[in-house]
Amino acid sequence: MTAASPRKGLHARAHYEKFIAPIFTTDGQADLAAGTTAITTVAAELGVPAAVTAAGFYRTAPTGS
Repeated sequence: MTAASPRKGLHARAHYEKFIAPIFTTDGQADLAAGTTAITTVAAELGVPAAVTAAGFYRTAPTGS
């Protein structure tokens, strides 16, 4: 197996910074305000009602195993 190239690491970091990081708070929880915006935006684009809330969609408390 070969080591990951530095270029792939840069692409992964850019993807994370653009698409993943903005929807989480600094403590690793889902940002419910960002989730609400995303849900309502996608629902509007699809022309359907936003039938779910961010708080109902994103897990905000740890679950047991």
